[in-house]
Amino acid sequence: MFVDRRQELAFLNSLLDRKHPGPAQLVLLYGRRRVGKTELLLHWARNSRLDFTYWAAVRESLYFTKRNGNPMPFLF
Repeated sequence: MFVDRRQELAFLNSLLDRKHPGPAQLVLLYGRRRVGKTELLLHWARNSRLDFTYWAAVRESLYFTKRNGNPMPFLF
């Protein structure tokens, strides 16, 4: 459930209506912790019915990263 997110959803929807968006678009969302940024973006992306990629940044040790050879282990 989203409370008072109409403005944010309208902005994100406006990105889909751009006249000349180019071959790709990137949306960066930032703000205070625990205010629903992730839920807002995933809700919008799922309802857009477009393909999307979501990365979650996680902290892990340098040893783990080098051992697996994968700098971004979580891709949803």
